[in-house]
Amino acid sequence: MPLIKESNHKDEECLYTGGQCHSFAIALHRITGLSLATITRKHVVPNKDRLFDDEHNSYEYEHAHAVVLLSPNLYADVYGVHRFDPEEAKTWFGSVKPSDPLPSIEPFGDDEELLASFFEDYDEDQIAHALIDAKEWGVVDLLERMVKRMAHALDHQNCSHSL
Repeated sequence: MPLIKESNHKDEECLYTGGQCHSFAIALHRITGLSLATITRKHVVPNKDRLFDDEHNSYEYEHAHAVVLLSPNLYADVYGVHRFDPEEAKTWFGSVKPSDPLPSIEPFGDDEELLASFFEDYDEDQIAHALIDAKEWGVVDLLERMVKRMAHALDHQNCSHSL
């Protein structure tokens, strides 16, 4: 995804991009209060495979990467703040065929358990470790600065509209 602001952490083989992204996202959520989300692909379930004939059973969801949201198209992970790009988001999925649906951001709000249910190894010890890493690597400071800037920009926009 297009990186807007980079964190201080640059390790390409990071634990939080290779299986524990949900721990890092939950840690960021607990510190900042930002909403949880995943980068997701939604596959249509063929009619013959559907258990029920309703909207919920029409799709199968593939969750590839857990993040926190700053806005509908702006998210953060261990590497920093990114603008969501569906084409680039394909890189989070193992094999990608041209016929595969484009990824999207699936919001989870504050529901840590639901988010973690789509990933292996929900572990409070790992989340505690991620809380420390998020602070030490400057991700928390980065997010706090970004949220303040966004709030300031909104205030400025609201003031200019009321004139």
